[in-house]
Amino acid sequence: MDYAALFNKLEQRLNANDLITHKIIFSNPPANDSTISRFVDSIQLPIPEDFTAFYQSINGFMLVWRYLNEDIPMHVNGCSNITSLDDMLSYNAKPKRYGLGHLSDLLKDNFWVFDSLQNDHYILVKFQPDSYSFHLCLPNAETFALDLTLSEYFENICRCGAIFCWQAYLTMDQESMSSRMSYDMFIEHAEKIFPEQDITGKMKLNVEPVKKKPYTHFQKPNLLKLTDTAFDPNKYHIDLLRFEKEPGVSFAAVRKVEIQIKQKLPEDFVAFFYLMNGLNVYWKHHSESKDIVGNFRILPFEMIFGGPNWYDKKVWNNNVFKYFKLDKTYDKSLKDYYPLYIDDTGYIIFRFEKNQFNLKLWNRMPLVNIRLSFREFIFEMLNCRGTAFWQYFLTDRAEYHIKDIAVNVPEQIIEIFGDTDLSNLRSYSD
Repeated sequence: MDYAALFNKLEQRLNANDLITHKIIFSNPPANDSTISRFVDSIQLPIPEDFTAFYQSINGFMLVWRYLNEDIPMHVNGCSNITSLDDMLSYNAKPKRYGLGHLSDLLKDNFWVFDSLQNDHYILVKFQPDSYSFHLCLPNAETFALDLTLSEYFENICRCGAIFCWQAYLTMDQESMSSRMSYDMFIEHAEKIFPEQDITGKMKLNVEPVKKKPYTHFQKPNLLKLTDTAFDPNKYHIDLLRFEKEPGVSFAAVRKVEIQIKQKLPEDFVAFFYLMNGLNVYWKHHSESKDIVGNFRILPFEMIFGGPNWYDKKVWNNNVFKYFKLDKTYDKSLKDYYPLYIDDTGYIIFRFEKNQFNLKLWNRMPLVNIRLSFREFIFEMLNCRGTAFWQYFLTDRAEYHIKDIAVNVPEQIIEIFGDTDLSNLRSYSD
């Protein structure tokens, strides 16, 4: 197989595809005989002929790209970083120096880093007398065997452009390696971006299609359009002082968090962050009696899961929490919770209980249940435009005595945003 010619063909195809952005594509010159000899001496086994042919053609390459599927919409990433023989030797000699300390035991057992993917996923190759095998390695160092030869591995990269974790669909343990991107979604992306490739016919995928269409939770109504119109200063009498809506996260980031927290994230939660990675809004309405405001933030995905628990320093060091306790101590009763919605009038936090996603309201007082799904919470927040104290109307009145402060909030919302349905809010007159 002419690997260099195949790589050049892939490079030309990616460069000609207007759907793909943020491209980084380059290959290294062929490995010389001295480098190959040093590698053979290190593994103390002869290198298989196809490996020798590959590295005599290309001594590793890097491929990175990004694509926004506007039909779903969500971001899709492609990444493959085939390790040069020189780097393989360096990684195995001093894994901690290269951030591979968690793979030390595997590297001592004659595993070698062949392909570096995104979010601490790797493809390892293990050499044995007269054979070799590829293994998908997760961030927790768990491995899954791949039934592929080197030429098949490279051909698959060329077919699907190295869409993140395409290797997951070839593993022998689909339950343990259940990727956040469903099989249907993988095929949809691959065939849309690379329509000329026979993905299903040639990639030896080890899963069956599923009938459920993935992640439609926010398509009707369209959440992105609804968010834009909900805070339109031309439509409503508000001063829009801040409106920040970040592009959605990749499924690679979602998968890494699921491995980190050992928990499958709810589909509606994931669907929201595929659409937008947080929302930061500040508006004011001037009336004769007083100013009415909405000032809130749905935290970015990476900030929510900045550590295994909310009180972890990775999260608490963010400025948004610096006023939480002036003495810099943390409320350990919150240790199982993650932050979601930040508002000076009250925070929305969540945790997983028996695989259920539970929202709580907290404002330096005992936690109070919010009996809504995540999807219901998002749409209710948009209905209320995050008006100060709106979230208290999602709880039992007896839990929080704020009647004098917030009793007029529904009327204020209707006064400013007259087309809003507030029928799901609890009334203080109940």
